[in-house]
Amino acid sequence: MTKSAHLTIILITSLALALPLYAAKDKGGTAAKAKKPASAAEVKAAQNELQRTWDSFVVILQNCIDGGDGSPTSPTGAAYTELFADQLKDYFKEMRAAVTKAQAAGVADDFRLECSTADNKARIKAMSFAEVKRKMPDWQAIANNPQKVIAERASADEAADQATYGAYYQLLTGDKLAVFKGCKNCSYYTSGKVELASAQAFAGAAVWYTASFSEDYPYAWRVHGIRFQGDKIAQEWDEEGTGSRYGDVPAWPFK
Repeated sequence: MTKSAHLTIILITSLALALPLYAAKDKGGTAAKAKKPASAAEVKAAQNELQRTWDSFVVILQNCIDGGDGSPTSPTGAAYTELFADQLKDYFKEMRAAVTKAQAAGVADDFRLECSTADNKARIKAMSFAEVKRKMPDWQAIANNPQKVIAERASADEAADQATYGAYYQLLTGDKLAVFKGCKNCSYYTSGKVELASAQAFAGAAVWYTASFSEDYPYAWRVHGIRFQGDKIAQEWDEEGTGSRYGDVPAWPFK
């Protein structure tokens, strides 16, 4: 091998070794460093910010989904949704920014976002960070077009209601139907404290009772009775008393 050929081989070898090092350098010429993991304090700060943003966002989202808060003085349906539609867009932007920041800080997928402002009937419950991230596209769709989502929700609710209570709506009429619709989830009884458990039983019973009771001593209870003449209310009355324990309602008021 000639001297020049030997020098060429050395040069090529040197370049090959230098290329990976060059590629690992940043524009300033210094070796690129791996991203430093967020400290525990930074992760905690990101979690707190995410929870605060979630607390505000979920209230607006819940209002848009429900189309009303149940108050007789509040508008309902589309009118109620309009009050929050523009706000939802802004709150969603804040939520998206908080999610992005939490991801960058390394907030774990199992970090749980509580839903302290939602009651037991709320559609939106506490959920993990992983669940929140999966739901973000759905919530963006609501923010972009809340009316469409409300219409879909109303249709789904109506279908579910019909599937559960359709037989009652067919058999009950007049005041009986109105009373039943006023508290479909209540437990109803007839004479002898016999629970009404089917549409046929409701339609055939001339007397309906509901019971309520206090959770605290002295465990007060109240039984409300309704006597029907056909499908019209003929008489209503209440009986009250106290029991020896929670839910202790005697049989005698169910005459």
